[in-house]
Amino acid sequence: MKAEDNSFRPARAFWELDKARRLFSVMEPIREVGTPNRGLFIHRSGKRPFSENDTFPPKSYELMWGYLEGSEAVGHYHKEVESSITRSHAEIESEVEEWNHQDGFECSSYKLSLRMKEYVQAVWRLGYMAGGTLRAFQLALHLGKSTYTQLPSMFGGYNYRPVDPLIDGLLVEMAKLFKKDDPRFDPKQVISELKADIAYLEERGIYTHFPQSYKLLCSYLPGSKAAAKASKTEFIA
Repeated sequence: MKAEDNSFRPARAFWELDKARRLFSVMEPIREVGTPNRGLFIHRSGKRPFSENDTFPPKSYELMWGYLEGSEAVGHYHKEVESSITRSHAEIESEVEEWNHQDGFECSSYKLSLRMKEYVQAVWRLGYMAGGTLRAFQLALHLGKSTYTQLPSMFGGYNYRPVDPLIDGLLVEMAKLFKKDDPRFDPKQVISELKADIAYLEERGIYTHFPQSYKLLCSYLPGSKAAAKASKTEFIA
């Protein structure tokens, strides 16, 4: 409908959905003692956290919200999430540095991996806002870089990083959305930066840094299909 009529504004549909989401947010069961109740995310409702249980039409909710609020609001949401990610990274890096541990990289890598899990859904939501695809792709890359630091390493890396497969999947989804929006998308620069990150982490014993998204982005390079076909033919021969 938006493609047929650019002035289309689904106000009534959005507020009906918003009302239902608020109801489900209130009904979400209380967790263990001492654990904050994480209700459904609702715009303009204060610092309500994101919830892993939030499966009630989030894509349509964000898309319609973007239509109604416009690109400026989407940009503000982007900056807000980006600032939160950067602030969380700085807090943990400072905390580990104050401990003066020789295994600073290991401590920060593990702690950052746990903290950055909180932002995966926030970035994913941005990808489904009107005009948010490119922003979400760039923010997913920023989130990936925020899962580690340049602190010294003693033991050679922390292999358990629960956020890696989550961000890897997020990057794959956002890259596909962005490629659909812009078929001319050239990921050469992104691949170069991602390759450097992968090499840096592999030197420290971490081999889970986004293999699927790296593979997908490489497939978007000009001539990649022909090169893959030639390689397969050579292997069979």
